[in-house]
Amino acid sequence: MKRKKETKKRKCVKMKITITKRGEKMISGLTFQMNKEDIETLKNMIEDRESCNLIVEESLNSVWLYSQTTESELRLTFLKNIKLTVSRVYLCKKRQGTFTQIINFLMDIAKKYGFKKIVIESVLTKEMEQFCLKNEFSPDPVTTMYIDNVLIGNYVKNLNE
Repeated sequence: MKRKKETKKRKCVKMKITITKRGEKMISGLTFQMNKEDIETLKNMIEDRESCNLIVEESLNSVWLYSQTTESELRLTFLKNIKLTVSRVYLCKKRQGTFTQIINFLMDIAKKYGFKKIVIESVLTKEMEQFCLKNEFSPDPVTTMYIDNVLIGNYVKNLNE
């Protein structure tokens, strides 16, 4: 007796690609772009606290703020309005409340646009591990491991709980 080969129908996602006025490709339904006012607020917040001038680079789904004169930087990426990821953080002036202010601002943005979670990616120091835990970010069990008594990896805060 021959077996029938089972085939699963794959659900196709329809995407519409448009070109913005700035010449960027926009894939509808898959991207989120932070508005200019929010970017400017974030930029000013960091510049004031870090005493530096930041350059802002935007792409399809990310915002990168960095200084050419100091090591200050912050990079954010977005997956639709599902996940806001903080993927690079370096602040010259440590333990002054700057990152707390940034996270609080990003929490407001995330809630405003209905994001489901915020991820702090690639936590590598005890200082950042403690910050995450203090601010109710949980270690992602898939991406974290102990190295030199630091639980390194990604930390997640679910917002719809």
